[in-house]
Amino acid sequence: MTVTISTAPGTRPDTAVDCEDLRDAWDLSRHPDTIHELSACFQCTPEQTLRLAGPERAWPVGQEALDTVLMYAAEDALGLRIELANQGVRQQYSGPVTRLAPTRTSFNILDPDFSLNIRRESIAGTWVFRRPASSGARHGLALFAPDGETIIRITDASPAGHPEDPRWRALLGLFDPLPAAPRPGALLAKPRFAMMSRSADVAQQVEQSTRNR
Repeated sequence: MTVTISTAPGTRPDTAVDCEDLRDAWDLSRHPDTIHELSACFQCTPEQTLRLAGPERAWPVGQEALDTVLMYAAEDALGLRIELANQGVRQQYSGPVTRLAPTRTSFNILDPDFSLNIRRESIAGTWVFRRPASSGARHGLALFAPDGETIIRITDASPAGHPEDPRWRALLGLFDPLPAAPRPGALLAKPRFAMMSRSADVAQQVEQSTRNR
């Protein structure tokens, strides 16, 4: 098999992008892959697309959001949709995560039918985003490489046409926006026992937030 690696077109500076058109297109889109569709259309990297979409559609958060989201999802049996892609292949997993092994340098999922390893040093930006859908707004967590391309994207596993799990929306609502995307490796995981303790606190906050909604 002959494989030809395609190269993405050069991205444009922020000042060359019509942000108003981009935001209108974002609000009108109902496609699950809205971010990458708009990135191709406006010749932006996916992270640049989120930044230009405006703070009501996407906002940067601390890198610890990855640990908190996965720890809480494992403890509360919250189904996730985890998507990864590179120039050669796109992979997607839907379902629970149970066996987590975070370390100072990586985050690992070691389930029998799903294995994932994310190197923390490769993460240059962590964002929460809100996109429109026919069943209501859908939220997600996206991690980006230094070149602005997507490393991983996590949403809840609710089927298309169904509202997202309110626990998922409440969980992502816990993360305060950062003034700018975090630097690679600036935020590292705490030891497992500390993360588990914090995750219990997060569970209480999510339950309270869900009741308030």
